[in-house]
Amino acid sequence: MTGDGIHQKYPGDQPGGWTGLHVFTRYNAGHGYLLRSADSNSTKCLATNNGRDGWHIDTTGNTEYLGCRSEWSGRSGYRYTCQNNRTASGGVAFTGCRTDRSAGHGFLATGGLAIPLALTGCTFKRDAANNGSGHAGIRIRNFAEHPVGHCPQVPPVLLEPLRHPGTLGRPSAHRSRPLLAGCH
Repeated sequence: MTGDGIHQKYPGDQPGGWTGLHVFTRYNAGHGYLLRSADSNSTKCLATNNGRDGWHIDTTGNTEYLGCRSEWSGRSGYRYTCQNNRTASGGVAFTGCRTDRSAGHGFLATGGLAIPLALTGCTFKRDAANNGSGHAGIRIRNFAEHPVGHCPQVPPVLLEPLRHPGTLGRPSAHRSRPLLAGCH
């Protein structure tokens, strides 16, 4: 299928109140989900075998993603940026979300302004499937002064640049999966 699976983005606007429950996008040439909406919830939604990012997310203040997955993405599993004009109320929470075999990063937070971003109990495995040395399970790049809050249990290596590729056919030098918990 050409284009994106779910494309919800309006120039200069940020509608809200979307709820996704068990939504499945597959075999799209573009992104599985391209979203820009506030006050929304996605539960157990899946993006698989999409040509670009599984989840391409812009801003989405006061939004939760619970148990969502991205598998076999042509780019990153999740790509999050915040281009908001500093009016977003509430942060963004990813809880129990997973990636598997993204060609790029498992989770990439990049660019824009920072609103609170929490990754809790998420698993990013076998990402960087294109064997690119510049890709990681989690990568925080040009996001904010404190991109994931104050998480003393997270080793500094998780911030720019992170290298936990876990590439296909060979184990990662780091046998544990990155996990950010209790961030705010």
